[in-house]
Amino acid sequence: MSLKLNTGSSDGYLGDGIYVDDAEIISVNDLSGKTTQFQQYASDLCVEVKVKLLKNDWEKTFNVAGNFARDVSTKEVTDWGGAFKVRDFFVNAGLKDQLEELLSEMEKGSIPSQLMFDVLGKAIRILSYRNKKGKTSTWNQVSTPLRKKEAFKDYFLREYNRSKKKPKGPWPSNYEPNDFTESKGDSFDYGANTETVDVSGQVESF
Repeated sequence: MSLKLNTGSSDGYLGDGIYVDDAEIISVNDLSGKTTQFQQYASDLCVEVKVKLLKNDWEKTFNVAGNFARDVSTKEVTDWGGAFKVRDFFVNAGLKDQLEELLSEMEKGSIPSQLMFDVLGKAIRILSYRNKKGKTSTWNQVSTPLRKKEAFKDYFLREYNRSKKKPKGPWPSNYEPNDFTESKGDSFDYGANTETVDVSGQVESF
């Protein structure tokens, strides 16, 4: 790993316990329809993503997953539903055209191997937030690197606030919005970079 300057843990911090960072995709794994130690409930589409942060070469692993919208009677897929996050993961990585050609395969509940290969090395923008344990989790939505970091943060906060009105909200349920950075004795571990995926498909550092 080559030497780098200005890679302090506060780089990319936007306040409210939120980081937005540029990252390179280094591996992906299709977990669609599967459960794992950290994925308690199977999703119609699920991709485990491992990235390397461009600012310091730290690695993060998180899941992007969701279920299709289906006809109540026939159970046929009618729309993306919550699986839009998987669609947007590939679109934001620059693979919109490739995705368009492989939609029928994805509708069957798997990530096409060609997409899995083509997405390697692509750049995306990820958002991490302070969780209620005072550590960090990675959000299960990503952005294109062309989107302004503040705009991505604002989108996260809008989605979080909107989800408060829903029966099982808010999402992510482990987000700690209070910013203690100006308070004496802040215990938020801004430098942590060891992670494990939790059951919701997010990531905790510890």
